[in-house]
Amino acid sequence: MHYRRSSLVYTAQDDFVTRMIAQFGRQRTLRPGERAPDVVFGQDRHRLYDLLRHPEHTLLIFTGAQPTANTLGQADILATRLTREYGTTIQSHIITVRQASHTITNSAISTVWDAGRNVHQEYGMQKAGVCLVRPDRYVACRTETLDDASVCSAFEHVFAHIRDTVVTGA
Repeated sequence: MHYRRSSLVYTAQDDFVTRMIAQFGRQRTLRPGERAPDVVFGQDRHRLYDLLRHPEHTLLIFTGAQPTANTLGQADILATRLTREYGTTIQSHIITVRQASHTITNSAISTVWDAGRNVHQEYGMQKAGVCLVRPDRYVACRTETLDDASVCSAFEHVFAHIRDTVVTGA
């Protein structure tokens, strides 16, 4: 079961290449509208679903398979901005293959160490990007960039129904 064509998910117009890669099975690519998989990761065998056990959307910010200090800083800035703008509507986690260091300084944003790259691989996030998971554990949107404008555009689409409900009182 999936919701890939639902108005509650956001798929970028340039999703054609992603769909073709997924169709030919060269790489696992999680697409908006699909169920977010649970992943066991880390030496302590944590479960990703433990991060999703709350009634809000979950923002997973991936730093990619080979993050630089710049990428880690960009992830922190994006997480801070989106958490400030969307408040209690989302809970944010930075998923990185590098152990947290002084580069990630915001203690309000959870940083998850994915040393074995299990979460990155299962979510098809070899590049830095975001995956927004709805409370029902379906992917609302996914980007392969930490570009502020691209991510904010996706969020505006996903959360438009909330604004419409508040404005109309429905």
